[in-house]
Amino acid sequence: MMHLRTIAHATDFSDQDPGFLHAMVLASQTGARLVSVHAQDGRKPARALDPNARLRAFGRPEIAYEVKVHTCCDDPADTVLDALVDLAPDFLVESTHARKGLRRLLAGSVAEDVARNVTVPTLICPIGVPGLVREPSGAVSLTRIMVPCAIGRDSQRAIDAAVAFSRALGADAELLLVHVGAGRPEPRLPPEVRSSHHNVDGEVDDALLRFAREQEPDLIVMATRGHDNLGDVALGSHTERLLHQAYCPMLVVPV
Repeated sequence: MMHLRTIAHATDFSDQDPGFLHAMVLASQTGARLVSVHAQDGRKPARALDPNARLRAFGRPEIAYEVKVHTCCDDPADTVLDALVDLAPDFLVESTHARKGLRRLLAGSVAEDVARNVTVPTLICPIGVPGLVREPSGAVSLTRIMVPCAIGRDSQRAIDAAVAFSRALGADAELLLVHVGAGRPEPRLPPEVRSSHHNVDGEVDDALLRFAREQEPDLIVMATRGHDNLGDVALGSHTERLLHQAYCPMLVVPV
């Protein structure tokens, strides 16, 4: 069960912020408090956020909501992380631009920098791709969740998070358990959860991306340990590589 008391939403107050829509609906569904966190850069927010007006239009319960504007560091990711220390949320939601190539390596991503340095699950919503919440109805569309699996406890953490997140949104999603190579793990699953096992061949990133494009899941859930070596720092972890090219939100589960 995913018991959420405080959901943090990292934002730059831009007009393109699908994470805000997802955060408000998740908070309304679970009864959690929602706090939008903004790294102060000397500029006033471009717009005020009003989740309850939209939730009323969706016919959903209103939520407790506040905005936390924080200043501490030159780097916006470090500023957000510093704000999260005091806030101590149970869950984090962010938006990001999907980028590839040299521009991504040079510019980096605040969302990814934050996600790899927090200890709570993080829902990352790429801008410009279909999300889990449909407008203008506010209905949740979550029927298929892709969970890349390996043998070990890390995969079980991702599977548990996928089940809990689906239930938190009131969805009944099928889990697509994907294993690269021969053999397959035998995860523990509640008997009522629908699931299917899939073996794919090839290099890990290419195989997972190919499966995601063929199956078009609504969400990808991945356990991650962040960057394990210099090569990962340069190229991005498996989680980040998949995020940059997949066309759906991703739930990152730290282990």
